[in-house]
Amino acid sequence: ITYTYADANNCSATCTFVITVNALPTFTTTSENPACNGSTDGSITVTTSATNPEFSINGGTFVSGTSPFVFNDLGDGTYTIKIKDVNGCESSTANVILTQPDPVVVTASPT
Repeated sequence: ITYTYADANNCSATCTFVITVNALPTFTTTSENPACNGSTDGSITVTTSATNPEFSINGGTFVSGTSPFVFNDLGDGTYTIKIKDVNGCESSTANVILTQPDPVVVTASPT
């Protein structure tokens, strides 16, 4: 952007500014479903090349970490993941679905 200013005496000055728009940070996820019905041992791993990333799950507070970053102790459900880079730019969100296995059903029969 070039800006030229002229005062009442017709003295002028020109300034040139370069505005750089950085790309939004991106990430990928992998997940591990809970091992048993009703358990909370699932996890989501977030991998990014962003500098000094911060990570958020379900709209919560961003936390600093390194990539890959792991959200642990997760149960069955849909989780919303987002990251922020060193410039404060936030990524788009990604939904990750963790599913639990069906419950074990034991049927007893008289013998």
